[in-house]
Amino acid sequence: MHFRIENCIVYNSRGSPYFDAGIRLDYVSNGNLIDNTVSDNYYGIRLEESDNNIVSGNTANNSFHYGIYLDYCDNNIVSENHFTNGGSTGIVLNNGEYNTISRNTVNYNSYAGIRLWGWNNDVLENTVNYNEDIGIQLSSQSDDNNIYLNCLNNTLNAVDAAYGLDNHWDVGSKGNFWADYTGLDEDGNGIGDVPYNISGIAGNQDNFPLMTCPSPQQEAEGTIPGYNIFFLFAILPILVIFLSAKLKKQK
Repeated sequence: MHFRIENCIVYNSRGSPYFDAGIRLDYVSNGNLIDNTVSDNYYGIRLEESDNNIVSGNTANNSFHYGIYLDYCDNNIVSENHFTNGGSTGIVLNNGEYNTISRNTVNYNSYAGIRLWGWNNDVLENTVNYNEDIGIQLSSQSDDNNIYLNCLNNTLNAVDAAYGLDNHWDVGSKGNFWADYTGLDEDGNGIGDVPYNISGIAGNQDNFPLMTCPSPQQEAEGTIPGYNIFFLFAILPILVIFLSAKLKKQK
């Protein structure tokens, strides 16, 4: 049975540290959580042993603990959400596989942006900025995850503790944008000439660090490309008319 929870506002569910969340799914599948606003809850959204769900377009802010927490969940899509100003971490995936975490904005959380304990998951095109400790963190048990096309600007951008396991911080031609990358791009192809070293005992690297952020969220939150030029051309005729009138008056 497919179901949909859409356009709801849920707040102040924070009495119990284990059970309380703005929206919680236990042992369910084929659900859609779409365009909801959940704020000031212990967890913003929590999924327990729930598979094949879509969580998209939601805003979870000021969560006491996690913005969204997926525990033993497989084959879910978490996309185009905003997880901000959380008391700990924006997105946590615990013991899950084949999930896709994409195009989310995960900013200003008090510990980390994204924390991952899982296998065969894709983390791509997310904007992960201004989280106080870590941008993206992989646990010692994480294996065969793909992390690419993300934009990271945090105190420490990434940690990979999966020693001896095989996580991929690029996809063979493109990696992630790292705000603290100091390498050059002498051939101008948009890819840094030297790898970006990932912190942690795994000793991993992004072999194709991006010189600019590819994320649409990052662009949307910043200045519209070309905006200043268009603005200048728009006001220039007005300035010319104003100055001409002023000069005539002085004569």
